[in-house]
Amino acid sequence: MVYVIRREAMTGCMDMRSGWLLLFLLALLPERVTANLPPEFVEIPGTSPRKYYDMNGERYREDTPVGTMLYTLIAEDVDGDYITITVDTGRDFFRTRGVNGTHTDVELIKALDYETDTRHDVRWILDDGHSNSVPHDITIYVTDVNDNAPVFQDLPYSVDVSEATPMDTTIFTFSATDEDSGANGRIDFTIDGEDIDLFRLENDPAINGKASIVLNKSLDYEVKILHRILIRATDRGTDPRQLSANSTLTVSVLDVQDTPPFWIGEPYQVFIFDSTPVGKVVTIVTARDGDRFNPNEVMYATLNDSLADYYFNVTSITGEVIVSRELDDQIIGLNNLTVVAIEEDPYQELEAKSSYSIISIEVLKSAEEATPGPDYSDAVAATVALLLSAIVAIVLLGICIYHKHGDQLPEFRKKKKVSPTKKY
Repeated sequence: MVYVIRREAMTGCMDMRSGWLLLFLLALLPERVTANLPPEFVEIPGTSPRKYYDMNGERYREDTPVGTMLYTLIAEDVDGDYITITVDTGRDFFRTRGVNGTHTDVELIKALDYETDTRHDVRWILDDGHSNSVPHDITIYVTDVNDNAPVFQDLPYSVDVSEATPMDTTIFTFSATDEDSGANGRIDFTIDGEDIDLFRLENDPAINGKASIVLNKSLDYEVKILHRILIRATDRGTDPRQLSANSTLTVSVLDVQDTPPFWIGEPYQVFIFDSTPVGKVVTIVTARDGDRFNPNEVMYATLNDSLADYYFNVTSITGEVIVSRELDDQIIGLNNLTVVAIEEDPYQELEAKSSYSIISIEVLKSAEEATPGPDYSDAVAATVALLLSAIVAIVLLGICIYHKHGDQLPEFRKKKKVSPTKKY
């Protein structure tokens, strides 16, 4: 049995006699009857409101390394008993180490994550080995750091855009998220690429991490059918640094019928004689639809704007230019035949689906081909005979000179071979 007598019970309610009697009785009690008070955390001097060395309200960065000694708990026991402090609630993240009776270190054993838990409620158990264990509840807070980069949503990004799409049209909308809070989670977008002048970026002022790509200039399938836009998402964090992520938007340009036919093999030049028969193919012209994705067939015709149209014609399907009438003196010389290529498309205006080419046809008189040219055969024969005579004369002159001065010419005799003298 333990008897607990508080000092307050002895004051103001007993007279001097009863006080002396009570002291006498206390002196007679066994030593084991003395009261034992529970341990408690030590107050931090000068704090207002009052705080204790119990770690309550402390804040720690979420990037604090595991194994870090976060805090030193300090407790006391008025009876001088040895105190142990253990973790009850919160033991997944914290544990006590280095108990020496009054001081205990707190170690972080699991990484903190602000995005998962912004606070941890912890219960310490203080025990002096005599009284009942004393629970002590505190709260530890986690502070955010910029440890999450933006993440693009709904990847991959691609869009088909007709080349007839007007400027200032929004062609694509995208978004990104950042799990950090505050400025660490605020996202800014930028775009870059080889054809970036064709597009512009517009951020959504009402929604963080949402933006659109707007057509800044008209697209042209015949110039380029594929554009790639680099999108960069960067947060505004500074602790410990900014973080960013990249993605690519692929823009495929869809062709529309907006380009007239183009000619292959220009310029067209033809030389014929006036004896060329009717029905003779003098040349072939070729045109293709300028819209390459889904081209139309092309038909041919003459413009009927010159004399050449009277004598020549072009087949509508093959583009063969033929002599349609017997040639005469009127057509002699240089003539221009205008040929038009027209796409088979009932929905396009004529100007948009046709183009022109000019064929230069020079008609020569057949008599010019038969007229003999100058005869140079006699002149050539005379020149050859003269050259042969000159060569013979030079040879004869050389022989005469040799015979006349033969005794003065140096002699070239072969030297005898001298054998070396033998020595014995």
